[in-house]
Amino acid sequence: MSTKSEVEWVSVLRRSDGLFVYRIIRREPFAVVLPTSRRPADDLSTLDPYREEILPLASTAQANTPVFRSALKSWEALGKIDRLDATILAHLANVLLYSLPDESDGGKIQPLKLEPEVPVVRPTAANPRAYKGTKDQPPKRKKPVPMDLRPHLSIPRDLHELILRLAPFQSEAAEVLNKEDLQLPPLLDSLGRGQDLYITARHQVGGQSLCSLPGLF
Repeated sequence: MSTKSEVEWVSVLRRSDGLFVYRIIRREPFAVVLPTSRRPADDLSTLDPYREEILPLASTAQANTPVFRSALKSWEALGKIDRLDATILAHLANVLLYSLPDESDGGKIQPLKLEPEVPVVRPTAANPRAYKGTKDQPPKRKKPVPMDLRPHLSIPRDLHELILRLAPFQSEAAEVLNKEDLQLPPLLDSLGRGQDLYITARHQVGGQSLCSLPGLF
């Protein structure tokens, strides 16, 4: 009987300090114990043939595969951003589509604070040229402070706000991801609410709500 350990991946977790692999290791195969066997009672902890591990994704062999090498690159890119655009959305999707949030990690994270959007000055009936040809100029935007988005990717509230702000870049980001054979699911539902990209991509439900009960209910 082989006693070689068997490793099973469960998921990739995203935490404030990185992407981690959650896996289960089977320490020994199951053995049939005859009911007539007499043996001393074992400690219950010794009867479990499985052992759980959480390791940094970068330290595993899978980090060298194209999918996770790209996800780790995107994770690093989200660590210092000074704007929200299609490129940032593409990096965000590349992380969200291959990982699950470890929500127990977000208790000490401050709420996400995004810079307010600068209003676009457009011509009106009273001011058809807007600022064109005048001495007045639209207010200048302050130089943005680099922000680390990664700690907020495990907090539903912050992630929802981020999805709403990046939704206008959906089509541009989709073109970027298509070059890597990755399809970007809709960021918003029919009511304009942010969606969980992982669930939307991995568990297609057509026109129904992701929370809908089966028809028999």
